[in-house]
Amino acid sequence: MRTKVTSRGQTSIPAKIRREFEINDKTMLDWEIEDGKIVVYPIPENPFKKFRGIFKDIGPSVADLLEQRRLDKEKEDKDLRT
Repeated sequence: MRTKVTSRGQTSIPAKIRREFEINDKTMLDWEIEDGKIVVYPIPENPFKKFRGIFKDIGPSVADLLEQRRLDKEKEDKDLRT
């Protein structure tokens, strides 16, 4: 896809790219130079929302950790009584 740069340095983002990357009029763009190429990264309005849940299948859940802590506490209490 090609777009033209105006005399003011502006260009249009093709609709297909805007839809695929959910780019709208509030989206900020991060421009970087990598290996002699221009790379543009869209920054979502709420960047934390985009990553919510990506670690849900990695490691123990909060419930698992709380249960383990409960068992550890029971063991500590038992050891203190004996």
